[in-house]
Amino acid sequence: MRIENAINEIRGSQKTELRSRSMEKKQASARVGDKFELSSSGEALSTNKGADTREARVEQAKLRAASGYYDQPEIRKAIADAMLDQGVVDPVMEEILSIRQTVKNMANVPDQRDDKVAMASERAEKGFYDLPIIRGQIAGKALEGLVG
Repeated sequence: MRIENAINEIRGSQKTELRSRSMEKKQASARVGDKFELSSSGEALSTNKGADTREARVEQAKLRAASGYYDQPEIRKAIADAMLDQGVVDPVMEEILSIRQTVKNMANVPDQRDDKVAMASERAEKGFYDLPIIRGQIAGKALEGLVG
């Protein structure tokens, strides 16, 4: 997210509109067959310029944070609006809603299922779990749970 774009909402997007119109004019006037190539040194400079620009922007953001610039209510609102408009928050909100629904559903599940406990106790008393075939099934399911 570019913070400058969020700030445009506060200041208005006049500069952005002017730049867009200028770019459209330039693109419209370009000839169809025009081409250009960058030399290897030009490409290197281009790559380094991108890194320098990023570092400069990070430094600018750090200075703004230290000065309290982002503590202004209108700046916070602009940044929040930009995040919402770009859909940055949507996946997080979906996960939160899913977790809330799961927690709500878990409230309806008893901690202990008395019918299953009674059945297991009865089987244990009768020696059901001592049968070789049942031991094999239990061991298989235990290994399956451990290994996946």
